[in-house]
Amino acid sequence: MPNGVYPVPRFDASVGRRRHGIVLRLRLGWHRTQLDEQLAAGAQPVAGTLLHHRAEQLGSRTERARLARGLADALSEAYRGQPRYDPRIPLRTREVRECNEDILALIRRLQDERPIDVQGAAMVTRLLADSSGALARAGETSLRYAVRSARLALDHADEVSAALPEAA
Repeated sequence: MPNGVYPVPRFDASVGRRRHGIVLRLRLGWHRTQLDEQLAAGAQPVAGTLLHHRAEQLGSRTERARLARGLADALSEAYRGQPRYDPRIPLRTREVRECNEDILALIRRLQDERPIDVQGAAMVTRLLADSSGALARAGETSLRYAVRSARLALDHADEVSAALPEAA
């Protein structure tokens, strides 16, 4: 017996991977706002970085569905007509109703099967989460501009450049 009467503990590699996954999720949650701002500004994620992991999250079907639900909830709240008494971001209901078609187009694009560019998904996340953004407050950027910009940013640049000759 190499270790005397005591058994040698076995190392379970899955425990380390689970711990790494939990730590990664915590770090992503902690830095989500900064990472989303970087991605919305067009930063290119490098493999193995937090920015890369956040970009993978934003491109997932689950996150796309969550973003589409958030936009649909904002639309339904704008048409509900009753005052909101909750701690969430206040809506500019009149502007949301005026941008109804643009928001619906954004929802449809998030729900379709085509791949998306994470810059657009990050822009939608910022739109839904930013209490000083176009969805909540009048500012230098109109809600229509923010929604249309996010919608256009969802398409990959190569798809847009391939469609330009057809449009001309």
